[in-house]
Amino acid sequence: MSLDELLYLIEEMREKLNRIAVQRSLIDPEVIKLSQIIDSLLNLYHNTQSHPVW
Repeated sequence: MSLDELLYLIEEMREKLNRIAVQRSLIDPEVIKLSQIIDSLLNLYHNTQSHPVW
């Protein structure tokens, strides 16, 4: 996955999280799960930036 694709996916997940969080509680299991997925994607992005694979 390219960095551009990863950034696009992160942004898509953030938008989905925001839509769901408005309708539900911030402690709703789906909101928490999406937040954890975004955390993982951000960690992946950071690790890829720190240690690029050529």
